[in-house]
Amino acid sequence: MTETISIKKWKDIKLQLLDDMIDGVSGEFMRIANDIPDCADFVLNPDGFITDLDKDGKRIVSTESSLAGKKFSEITDRVAAMRGLAATYDYLVTQYHGVEELPDGVDAFIPPKPKKG
Repeated sequence: MTETISIKKWKDIKLQLLDDMIDGVSGEFMRIANDIPDCADFVLNPDGFITDLDKDGKRIVSTESSLAGKKFSEITDRVAAMRGLAATYDYLVTQYHGVEELPDGVDAFIPPKPKKG
C-alpha cells in the first residue's frame, strides 16, 4: 500500500524545521558576537597577565608572549566559530528558499515500508 501526503503539508513541516534551525544558528551567532567585546577587554586588561602568586601572596606578572597569544586566541576562536555558523546559516537559508519554491499542488509519494522476512 502506498501513501501520499500533500506537498503543502510536507513543505510546512520542512519550512518549520528549517526556520527553527535558522533561529538556533542565528541566536548562537549573536551570543558569540556579543562575547567578543568582553574578550577584547580581557586581552587589554593588564591584570589578565597575572599568572600566579608568589610565596608571600603577591602577584607574579608574566609578560610572556605565549600568554598574550593565548588571550588573543579567545577572540580568534570566536571569530572562527562565527565563520562556521555563517556558512551554516547561508546553507539553511538556501535550503529554505528551495523548499519555498516547490509547487503546492502536487502530492508527494511516500514509498512503502520494506517487508520483513
